[in-house]
Amino acid sequence: MNPPTEKQIWDEVFDGSVRTALEQTQAYRSSHQPVDTPTTKPKPTALYLEPSLNANTGHQLTLAGCYKQLLTNLGYQTIIAHALKNSLQQQPDHLPYFLVKHHTMASRNIDSSAEMARVEHYFRNEFEQIIREYTPDLCVFATIRFTNIVAATQAITDQNIAHSIFGIMEAAEVPDCTDPGIIQTAFSRAADILQKQNASHLLIAETEYIKTYLLNCGFQEENVEVFPYVASRQITDIPQPHKKDQKNIQVGYIGDSRPVRYPELIADLLVLEPIPGLVDLNIQLNLAYIKNKRNQKLCDEISNLHKNGFIKLHPPNLSNQQYRELFCSLDFVILPYGERYEQIGSGVLFEAIYAGVIPILPADSKLNRFYAALGGDAPVFETLSAQAIRAAIIDGVLQYSTLNKMAMAIQSKWPDHPSSTEQWQSKLTNWLPSHIV
Repeated sequence: MNPPTEKQIWDEVFDGSVRTALEQTQAYRSSHQPVDTPTTKPKPTALYLEPSLNANTGHQLTLAGCYKQLLTNLGYQTIIAHALKNSLQQQPDHLPYFLVKHHTMASRNIDSSAEMARVEHYFRNEFEQIIREYTPDLCVFATIRFTNIVAATQAITDQNIAHSIFGIMEAAEVPDCTDPGIIQTAFSRAADILQKQNASHLLIAETEYIKTYLLNCGFQEENVEVFPYVASRQITDIPQPHKKDQKNIQVGYIGDSRPVRYPELIADLLVLEPIPGLVDLNIQLNLAYIKNKRNQKLCDEISNLHKNGFIKLHPPNLSNQQYRELFCSLDFVILPYGERYEQIGSGVLFEAIYAGVIPILPADSKLNRFYAALGGDAPVFETLSAQAIRAAIIDGVLQYSTLNKMAMAIQSKWPDHPSSTEQWQSKLTNWLPSHIV
Protein backbone atom coordinates (compact mmCIF):
# COMPACT_ATOMS: atom_id res chain seq x y z
CA MET A 1 0.00 0.00 0.00
CA ASN A 2 1.38 3.38 -1.00
CA PRO A 3 1.42 5.73 1.97
CA PRO A 4 -0.58 8.93 1.82
CA THR A 5 1.72 11.93 1.87
CA GLU A 6 1.87 14.34 4.78
CA LYS A 7 0.23 16.94 2.57
CA GLN A 8 -2.66 14.61 1.78
CA ILE A 9 -3.22 13.87 5.47
CA TRP A 10 -3.10 17.54 6.44
CA ASP A 11 -5.38 18.52 3.55
CA GLU A 12 -7.97 16.08 4.90
CA VAL A 13 -7.56 17.46 8.43
CA PHE A 14 -7.76 21.12 7.39
CA ASP A 15 -10.76 20.49 5.16
CA GLY A 16 -12.65 18.99 8.08
CA SER A 17 -12.23 15.29 7.26
CA VAL A 18 -10.29 14.29 10.39
CA ARG A 19 -11.92 10.87 10.44
CA THR A 20 -10.74 10.19 6.89
CA ALA A 21 -7.22 11.30 7.79
CA LEU A 22 -7.17 8.97 10.80
CA GLU A 23 -8.56 6.06 8.77
CA GLN A 24 -5.89 6.56 6.10
CA THR A 25 -3.19 6.75 8.78
CA GLN A 26 -4.36 3.58 10.51
CA ALA A 27 -4.79 1.69 7.23
CA TYR A 28 -1.23 2.45 6.17
CA ARG A 29 0.12 1.68 9.64
CA SER A 30 -1.64 -1.70 9.68
CA SER A 31 -0.45 -2.68 6.20
CA HIS A 32 3.05 -1.30 6.65
CA GLN A 33 3.86 -2.84 10.01
CA PRO A 34 1.03 -4.00 12.25
CA VAL A 35 1.40 -2.84 15.82
CA ASP A 36 1.78 -5.85 18.12
CA THR A 37 0.81 -4.95 21.63
CA PRO A 38 2.85 -7.01 24.12
CA THR A 39 0.79 -9.61 25.96
CA THR A 40 2.75 -9.03 29.16
CA LYS A 41 3.98 -5.52 29.70
CA PRO A 42 7.37 -5.12 31.34
CA LYS A 43 7.22 -2.86 34.38
CA PRO A 44 7.86 -0.04 34.51
CA THR A 45 7.55 1.20 30.94
CA ALA A 46 8.48 4.56 29.47
CA LEU A 47 6.91 5.53 26.13
CA TYR A 48 8.98 8.08 24.18
CA LEU A 49 6.80 9.67 21.48
CA GLU A 50 8.64 11.44 18.65
CA PRO A 51 6.82 11.70 15.29
CA SER A 52 9.79 13.54 13.74
CA LEU A 53 12.35 10.80 14.39
CA ASN A 54 12.90 9.19 10.98
CA ALA A 55 16.65 8.87 10.31
CA ASN A 56 19.87 7.44 11.70
CA THR A 57 21.34 10.91 12.03
CA GLY A 58 20.45 14.24 13.55
CA HIS A 59 19.14 15.88 16.66
CA GLN A 60 16.04 13.70 17.10
CA LEU A 61 18.06 10.48 17.19
CA THR A 62 20.63 11.92 19.61
CA LEU A 63 17.94 13.29 21.91
CA ALA A 64 16.07 9.98 21.96
CA GLY A 65 19.33 8.23 22.82
CA CYS A 66 19.95 10.59 25.75
CA TYR A 67 16.52 9.92 27.24
CA LYS A 68 16.74 6.18 26.63
CA GLN A 69 20.11 5.92 28.36
CA LEU A 70 18.93 7.88 31.40
CA LEU A 71 15.63 6.00 31.68
CA THR A 72 17.38 2.66 31.30
CA ASN A 73 19.70 3.62 34.14
CA LEU A 74 16.61 4.30 36.25
CA GLY A 75 15.18 0.86 35.49
CA TYR A 76 12.62 1.75 32.80
CA GLN A 77 11.89 -0.38 29.75
CA THR A 78 11.81 2.33 27.09
CA ILE A 79 9.81 2.13 23.86
CA ILE A 80 10.66 4.76 21.25
CA ALA A 81 7.68 5.46 18.98
CA HIS A 82 8.85 7.24 15.82
CA ALA A 83 7.95 7.91 12.19
CA LEU A 84 6.47 5.10 10.12
CA LYS A 85 8.47 6.17 7.06
CA ASN A 86 12.05 6.05 8.25
CA SER A 87 15.60 4.94 7.52
CA LEU A 88 16.31 3.88 11.09
CA GLN A 89 18.11 0.70 11.97
CA GLN A 90 15.49 -1.67 13.33
CA GLN A 91 15.82 -2.26 17.04
CA PRO A 92 13.55 -4.18 19.46
CA ASP A 93 12.68 -1.04 21.42
CA HIS A 94 11.87 1.05 18.31
CA LEU A 95 8.27 1.25 17.14
CA PRO A 96 7.41 2.72 13.70
CA TYR A 97 4.11 4.46 14.38
CA PHE A 98 3.51 8.07 13.30
CA LEU A 99 2.68 8.95 9.69
CA VAL A 100 3.10 12.74 9.99
CA LYS A 101 5.57 14.94 11.84
CA HIS A 102 4.51 17.59 14.29
CA HIS A 103 7.25 20.08 13.43
CA THR A 104 5.96 21.31 10.11
CA MET A 105 2.62 21.59 8.42
CA ALA A 106 3.10 20.17 4.94
CA SER A 107 -0.27 21.55 3.85
CA ARG A 108 -0.72 25.12 5.08
CA ASN A 109 -0.50 27.39 8.09
CA ILE A 110 -2.96 27.20 10.97
CA ASP A 111 -4.99 30.38 10.60
CA SER A 112 -8.08 29.76 12.72
CA SER A 113 -9.23 28.13 15.94
CA ALA A 114 -11.35 25.73 13.86
CA GLU A 115 -8.26 24.49 12.00
CA MET A 116 -6.41 24.22 15.30
CA ALA A 117 -9.21 22.08 16.76
CA ARG A 118 -8.98 19.67 13.81
CA VAL A 119 -5.21 19.33 14.18
CA GLU A 120 -5.62 18.65 17.91
CA HIS A 121 -8.34 16.09 17.16
CA TYR A 122 -6.00 14.19 14.84
CA PHE A 123 -3.09 14.14 17.28
CA ARG A 124 -5.26 13.28 20.27
CA ASN A 125 -6.49 10.14 18.53
CA GLU A 126 -2.95 9.20 17.54
CA PHE A 127 -1.56 9.67 21.06
CA GLU A 128 -4.47 8.02 22.85
CA GLN A 129 -4.31 4.92 20.65
CA ILE A 130 -0.65 4.17 21.28
CA ILE A 131 -0.84 5.05 24.99
CA ARG A 132 -3.88 2.80 25.39
CA GLU A 133 -2.05 -0.05 23.64
CA TYR A 134 1.17 0.18 25.66
CA THR A 135 -0.16 1.50 29.02
CA PRO A 136 3.14 3.15 30.02
CA ASP A 137 4.03 4.45 33.46
CA LEU A 138 5.84 7.42 31.92
CA CYS A 139 5.26 9.35 28.70
CA VAL A 140 7.99 11.55 27.21
CA PHE A 141 7.15 14.13 24.54
CA ALA A 142 10.66 15.52 24.09
CA THR A 143 9.85 18.07 21.38
CA ILE A 144 6.15 18.88 21.79
CA ARG A 145 4.65 21.86 19.95
CA PHE A 146 1.60 24.12 20.15
CA THR A 147 0.02 21.88 17.51
CA ASN A 148 -0.21 18.86 19.79
CA ILE A 149 0.44 19.82 23.41
CA VAL A 150 -3.29 19.91 24.12
CA ALA A 151 -3.70 16.51 22.45
CA ALA A 152 -0.83 15.09 24.51
CA THR A 153 -2.08 16.43 27.84
CA GLN A 154 -5.62 15.20 27.14
CA ALA A 155 -4.33 11.77 26.15
CA ILE A 156 -2.21 11.24 29.26
CA THR A 157 -5.08 12.50 31.45
CA ASP A 158 -7.63 10.18 29.85
CA GLN A 159 -5.25 7.22 30.17
CA ASN A 160 -4.20 8.06 33.76
CA ILE A 161 -0.45 8.27 33.09
CA ALA A 162 1.45 8.69 36.35
CA HIS A 163 4.39 10.74 35.06
CA SER A 164 4.92 12.83 31.93
CA ILE A 165 7.72 14.99 30.49
CA PHE A 166 7.27 17.69 27.84
CA GLY A 167 10.16 19.35 26.03
CA ILE A 168 9.24 22.83 24.72
CA MET A 169 11.65 24.12 22.06
CA GLU A 170 9.56 27.03 20.76
CA ALA A 171 6.59 28.99 21.99
CA ALA A 172 5.32 32.44 20.99
CA GLU A 173 6.64 32.65 17.42
CA VAL A 174 6.41 29.62 15.15
CA PRO A 175 6.76 29.14 11.38
CA ASP A 176 3.30 27.65 10.80
CA CYS A 177 0.96 30.04 12.63
CA THR A 178 0.90 33.84 12.49
CA ASP A 179 -1.81 34.30 15.14
CA PRO A 180 -0.19 34.48 18.61
CA GLY A 181 -3.61 34.07 20.20
CA ILE A 182 -3.99 30.56 18.75
CA ILE A 183 -0.58 29.56 20.09
CA GLN A 184 -1.17 31.02 23.55
CA THR A 185 -4.61 29.42 23.80
CA ALA A 186 -3.10 26.01 23.10
CA PHE A 187 -0.48 26.31 25.83
CA SER A 188 -2.99 27.80 28.28
CA ARG A 189 -5.45 24.95 27.70
CA ALA A 190 -2.65 22.42 28.23
CA ALA A 191 -1.68 24.14 31.49
CA ASP A 192 -5.28 23.97 32.69
CA ILE A 193 -5.54 20.27 31.81
CA LEU A 194 -2.34 19.43 33.69
CA GLN A 195 -3.39 21.45 36.74
CA LYS A 196 -6.52 19.34 37.06
CA GLN A 197 -4.62 16.08 36.54
CA ASN A 198 -3.65 14.22 39.71
CA ALA A 199 -0.24 13.15 38.38
CA SER A 200 3.29 14.54 38.17
CA HIS A 201 4.57 16.33 35.11
CA LEU A 202 7.68 18.25 34.13
CA LEU A 203 8.16 20.79 31.35
CA ILE A 204 11.68 21.33 30.01
CA ALA A 205 11.97 24.74 28.35
CA GLU A 206 14.71 25.41 25.82
CA THR A 207 15.29 28.98 27.06
CA GLU A 208 14.38 31.35 29.88
CA TYR A 209 12.19 33.21 27.40
CA ILE A 210 10.15 30.06 26.78
CA LYS A 211 9.92 29.38 30.53
CA THR A 212 8.51 32.87 31.13
CA TYR A 213 6.03 32.35 28.30
CA LEU A 214 4.89 29.04 29.79
CA LEU A 215 4.43 30.59 33.23
CA ASN A 216 2.34 33.37 31.69
CA CYS A 217 0.18 30.66 30.10
CA GLY A 218 -0.58 29.20 33.52
CA PHE A 219 2.00 26.46 34.07
CA GLN A 220 3.30 26.23 37.63
CA GLU A 221 6.90 27.33 38.22
CA GLU A 222 7.79 24.21 40.20
CA ASN A 223 6.96 22.15 37.09
CA VAL A 224 9.09 24.11 34.59
CA GLU A 225 12.88 23.78 34.22
CA VAL A 226 15.29 25.32 31.70
CA PHE A 227 17.70 22.99 29.90
CA PRO A 228 18.76 24.40 26.50
CA TYR A 229 19.80 21.29 24.59
CA VAL A 230 20.21 18.18 26.68
CA ALA A 231 21.78 16.20 23.81
CA SER A 232 24.74 18.60 23.51
CA ARG A 233 26.78 16.49 25.92
CA GLN A 234 26.84 13.75 23.26
CA ILE A 235 29.14 15.79 20.99
CA THR A 236 32.09 14.24 22.80
CA ASP A 237 32.01 11.01 24.77
CA ILE A 238 34.35 12.36 27.43
CA PRO A 239 34.67 16.16 27.73
CA GLN A 240 38.34 17.06 27.47
CA PRO A 241 40.36 20.17 26.63
CA HIS A 242 40.18 20.90 22.93
CA LYS A 243 43.30 19.49 21.29
CA LYS A 244 44.71 21.14 18.22
CA ASP A 245 46.26 18.43 16.04
CA GLN A 246 46.13 20.37 12.76
CA LYS A 247 48.69 22.94 11.67
CA ASN A 248 46.04 25.24 10.26
CA ILE A 249 43.23 26.96 12.19
CA GLN A 250 39.99 25.06 11.53
CA VAL A 251 36.88 27.18 11.01
CA GLY A 252 33.53 25.48 10.44
CA TYR A 253 29.88 25.95 9.63
CA ILE A 254 27.93 22.78 10.37
CA GLY A 255 24.35 21.72 10.98
CA ASP A 256 21.13 21.91 9.00
CA SER A 257 20.80 24.26 6.03
CA ARG A 258 17.68 25.86 7.47
CA PRO A 259 16.59 29.41 6.55
CA VAL A 260 16.93 30.67 10.15
CA ARG A 261 20.62 29.71 10.01
CA TYR A 262 21.31 31.72 6.82
CA PRO A 263 23.44 29.12 5.00
CA GLU A 264 23.37 31.32 1.89
CA LEU A 265 25.60 33.84 3.73
CA ILE A 266 28.19 31.11 4.19
CA ALA A 267 27.94 30.31 0.49
CA ASP A 268 28.59 34.00 -0.24
CA LEU A 269 31.51 33.95 2.20
CA LEU A 270 33.23 31.10 0.37
CA VAL A 271 33.63 33.05 -2.88
CA LEU A 272 35.02 36.20 -1.23
CA GLU A 273 38.75 36.85 -1.07
CA PRO A 274 40.37 33.98 0.90
CA ILE A 275 40.94 34.37 4.64
CA PRO A 276 44.59 35.37 5.17
CA GLY A 277 46.85 33.01 7.11
CA LEU A 278 46.74 29.26 7.63
CA VAL A 279 42.96 28.76 7.86
CA ASP A 280 40.90 25.78 6.69
CA LEU A 281 37.18 26.30 6.08
CA ASN A 282 35.06 23.22 6.89
CA ILE A 283 31.56 23.76 5.52
CA GLN A 284 28.50 21.53 5.73
CA LEU A 285 26.09 22.80 3.08
CA ASN A 286 23.08 21.58 1.16
CA LEU A 287 23.91 22.87 -2.31
CA ALA A 288 20.37 22.19 -3.53
CA TYR A 289 19.17 24.73 -0.96
CA ILE A 290 21.88 27.19 -2.02
CA LYS A 291 20.83 26.81 -5.65
CA ASN A 292 17.27 27.81 -4.74
CA LYS A 293 18.41 30.77 -2.61
CA ARG A 294 21.14 31.94 -4.98
CA ASN A 295 21.95 30.23 -8.29
CA GLN A 296 23.69 27.27 -9.90
CA LYS A 297 26.75 29.37 -10.76
CA LEU A 298 27.50 29.94 -7.06
CA CYS A 299 27.11 26.21 -6.35
CA ASP A 300 29.56 25.42 -9.17
CA GLU A 301 32.08 27.91 -7.76
CA ILE A 302 31.83 26.32 -4.32
CA SER A 303 32.24 22.82 -5.77
CA ASN A 304 35.34 23.95 -7.66
CA LEU A 305 36.83 25.49 -4.51
CA HIS A 306 36.34 22.12 -2.82
CA LYS A 307 37.84 20.17 -5.72
CA ASN A 308 40.89 22.44 -5.79
CA GLY A 309 41.46 22.11 -2.04
CA PHE A 310 40.62 25.69 -1.05
CA ILE A 311 37.75 24.62 1.22
CA LYS A 312 36.52 21.36 2.75
CA LEU A 313 32.90 20.85 1.72
CA HIS A 314 31.00 18.28 3.77
CA PRO A 315 27.64 16.74 2.76
CA PRO A 316 24.46 17.65 4.67
CA ASN A 317 23.75 14.04 5.66
CA LEU A 318 26.73 13.22 7.88
CA SER A 319 26.29 10.37 10.32
CA ASN A 320 26.24 11.31 13.99
CA GLN A 321 29.76 9.94 14.39
CA GLN A 322 31.04 11.91 11.37
CA TYR A 323 29.34 15.03 12.69
CA ARG A 324 30.97 14.64 16.12
CA GLU A 325 34.41 14.03 14.63
CA LEU A 326 34.10 17.07 12.39
CA PHE A 327 32.83 19.29 15.20
CA CYS A 328 35.57 18.27 17.61
CA SER A 329 38.24 18.97 14.96
CA LEU A 330 37.22 22.64 14.76
CA ASP A 331 38.79 25.63 16.46
CA PHE A 332 35.93 28.00 15.55
CA VAL A 333 32.29 27.42 14.56
CA ILE A 334 30.21 30.10 12.80
CA LEU A 335 26.63 30.70 13.99
CA PRO A 336 25.06 33.27 11.62
CA TYR A 337 21.65 32.92 13.23
CA GLY A 338 18.78 35.40 12.95
CA GLU A 339 16.15 36.92 15.23
CA ARG A 340 14.36 33.62 15.86
CA TYR A 341 17.29 32.59 18.07
CA GLU A 342 16.42 35.39 20.48
CA GLN A 343 13.68 33.05 21.71
CA ILE A 344 14.80 29.51 20.97
CA GLY A 345 18.04 27.79 21.94
CA SER A 346 20.97 26.78 19.75
CA GLY A 347 22.20 23.23 20.06
CA VAL A 348 25.34 24.12 18.11
CA LEU A 349 26.35 26.72 20.73
CA PHE A 350 26.08 24.20 23.56
CA GLU A 351 27.89 21.56 21.53
CA ALA A 352 30.67 24.13 21.06
CA ILE A 353 30.84 24.65 24.82
CA TYR A 354 31.17 20.91 25.46
CA ALA A 355 33.74 20.47 22.68
CA GLY A 356 35.85 23.49 23.65
CA VAL A 357 35.22 25.16 20.28
CA ILE A 358 35.10 28.96 19.99
CA PRO A 359 31.78 30.27 18.58
CA ILE A 360 31.61 33.16 16.12
CA LEU A 361 28.34 34.95 16.90
CA PRO A 362 26.06 37.85 15.96
CA ALA A 363 27.13 40.79 18.15
CA ASP A 364 23.69 41.85 19.38
CA SER A 365 22.26 38.44 20.14
CA LYS A 366 21.10 36.36 23.06
CA LEU A 367 23.69 33.76 22.10
CA ASN A 368 26.55 36.25 22.45
CA ARG A 369 25.20 37.62 25.73
CA PHE A 370 24.90 34.10 27.10
CA TYR A 371 28.45 33.18 26.09
CA ALA A 372 29.79 36.44 27.56
CA ALA A 373 28.02 35.70 30.86
CA LEU A 374 29.97 32.41 31.01
CA GLY A 375 33.23 34.37 30.72
CA GLY A 376 33.71 34.06 26.97
CA ASP A 377 34.67 36.71 24.44
CA ALA A 378 33.41 35.41 21.10
CA PRO A 379 34.43 36.97 17.78
CA VAL A 380 31.31 38.79 16.57
CA PHE A 381 29.81 40.22 13.39
CA GLU A 382 27.69 43.37 13.60
CA THR A 383 25.56 42.57 10.55
CA LEU A 384 24.34 39.36 8.93
CA SER A 385 26.55 39.59 5.86
CA ALA A 386 29.34 37.53 4.34
CA GLN A 387 31.77 40.44 4.63
CA ALA A 388 31.04 40.92 8.35
CA ILE A 389 31.43 37.19 9.04
CA ARG A 390 34.75 37.18 7.19
CA ALA A 391 35.99 40.07 9.35
CA ALA A 392 34.93 38.21 12.51
CA ILE A 393 36.85 35.10 11.43
CA ILE A 394 40.01 37.16 10.87
CA ASP A 395 39.56 38.84 14.26
CA GLY A 396 39.14 35.46 15.95
CA VAL A 397 42.16 33.90 14.26
CA LEU A 398 44.35 36.80 15.42
CA GLN A 399 43.23 36.19 19.03
CA TYR A 400 43.14 32.41 18.87
CA SER A 401 45.41 31.66 21.82
CA THR A 402 43.48 33.92 24.22
CA LEU A 403 40.05 32.84 22.99
CA ASN A 404 41.01 29.16 23.18
CA LYS A 405 41.96 29.49 26.84
CA MET A 406 38.58 31.12 27.54
CA ALA A 407 36.75 28.34 25.69
CA MET A 408 38.53 25.64 27.68
CA ALA A 409 37.78 27.44 30.95
CA ILE A 410 34.08 27.58 30.03
CA GLN A 411 34.15 23.92 29.01
CA SER A 412 35.59 22.84 32.36
CA LYS A 413 32.97 24.77 34.37
CA TRP A 414 29.92 24.02 32.23
CA PRO A 415 28.91 20.65 33.80
CA ASP A 416 28.17 22.54 37.05
CA HIS A 417 26.00 25.13 35.28
CA PRO A 418 22.26 24.86 36.13
CA SER A 419 21.41 24.36 32.43
CA SER A 420 23.96 21.65 31.61
CA THR A 421 23.17 18.10 30.53
CA GLU A 422 24.62 16.84 33.80
CA GLN A 423 22.13 18.93 35.78
CA TRP A 424 19.29 17.70 33.53
CA GLN A 425 20.32 14.14 34.35
CA SER A 426 20.40 14.98 38.06
CA LYS A 427 16.98 16.67 37.92
CA LEU A 428 15.28 13.74 36.20
CA THR A 429 17.05 11.20 38.40
CA ASN A 430 15.70 12.92 41.50
CA TRP A 431 12.27 13.66 40.01
CA LEU A 432 11.45 10.24 38.57
CA PRO A 433 10.97 7.24 40.84
CA SER A 434 13.90 4.87 40.55
CA HIS A 435 13.10 1.27 39.65
CA ILE A 436 16.58 -0.15 40.13
CA VAL A 437 16.28 -3.37 42.08
